Amino acid sequence: MNKQLLSATGLILAIILFVSFNVVVNGNFKSARVDLTEDNLYTLSDGTINILQSMDEPISLRFYYTEKAAQALPSLKSYAQRVQELLLEYQRASNGKIRLFIMNPEPFSSDEQRADQYGLQSVPIDGESDPLYFGLAGTNEIDGVETIPFFQPEKEDTLEYDLTKLIYKLSNNNRKAVGVISSLEVDGEQYDPLKGEVASPDGAKPWAVMAELRQMFNVSMLPTDIRRIPSSMDALVVIHPKELSESTLYAIDQYVLAGGKLITYVDPYAEVDKPKKDPDNPMSAMLAPRSSNMEELFTAWGFKRSNTDVVADRKTATKVDFGAKTDYQPIDYVL
Repeated sequence: MNKQLLSATGLILAIILFVSFNVVVNGNFKSARVDLTEDNLYTLSDGTINILQSMDEPISLRFYYTEKAAQALPSLKSYAQRVQELLLEYQRASNGKIRLFIMNPEPFSSDEQRADQYGLQSVPIDGESDPLYFGLAGTNEIDGVETIPFFQPEKEDTLEYDLTKLIYKLSNNNRKAVGVISSLEVDGEQYDPLKGEVASPDGAKPWAVMAELRQMFNVSMLPTDIRRIPSSMDALVVIHPKELSESTLYAIDQYVLAGGKLITYVDPYAEVDKPKKDPDNPMSAMLAPRSSNMEELFTAWGFKRSNTDVVADRKTATKVDFGAKTDYQPIDYVL
């Protein structure tokens, strides 16, 4: 066998191996991706993946972005690229349930008209004749519409949350039921049908988290003295369980043992817990306990937490000015 035949055979084998390798890679690793960014910007969280995999019906996402108008804003252009690539990651992870359309609305075009109909925000840019669109419109098969009118760069930290919430609201027609138990006025002052009165102007207002919950779930406030958690509740949220009755603790325990989902927020010192003032003893309110725990249940479930330890992150501290105590300069308040 001469050398020319050997070299020709080797070349043919090399070609066959190369083609076979590409077939295998394309078939088995087509969806494999490596996120090399510092903060894993394009790696979806487990919660997002679970929601995408549980979608029953397909939805359509239309990303409106005026690329020409954003040329003068490098930082916004970079953020738009991140939004678009993250949307593509959602599409890949949805197993075909998300249809993504990238729209570049030209002035007086049908795309611009449709963006306006969705209520997306157009922003004029200095030196540019065309306004900037930078928003998202999502639709499902039953005419449901959810939008992000404009992607604000200062809200980049919550980008995945906002996108996942939009998708969840479009893909879940049957809202889950969530019960809330709290010793605090997390739901503010509610309308009293017996008195025929609404909350007073100076009364407690609902916490922002309650408004967020109600956007996605059917929320029911449950009394702090309850004998049984309704089995219809898909999840139970217990906030600052201070001095709960034995019957309530037993009800929570039975709900969890039956497979119920529980989220509990306990606090060694809740600043928003304002004890009632005693006119005869003004110091009693200052010395009243503001901690909460469910030690009996936690111990029964196999774990403990300290009533005195606090975990905080200085990087996310709020700047607070305590006046003369801090020389009228804001300080990092980790709590």
